Amino acid sequence: MLADRGTQRDHRMSNPVPKRLLTIKEAAQYLSLSVYSVREMIWRGVFPYIKREGGRKYLLDIRDLDEFIDSQKASYAA
Repeated sequence: MLADRGTQRDHRMSNPVPKRLLTIKEAAQYLSLSVYSVREMIWRGVFPYIKREGGRKYLLDIRDLDEFIDSQKASYAA
């Protein structure tokens, strides 16, 4: 029975569900920015956020982060 649990655990780790909501720290890593920069962008309204009722953590939707990245892209025009 213990062997079965280990196999199931290994299967879950090799096929994780993609994470859609990120903490500020995870979002900062994803964007290659500091945690403070991401917080400041939340305060300025750059990123919408989710905050659970009674909770302290801010969660950011990875789709919003991807939109931000796409909006910041630039190309060199000669």
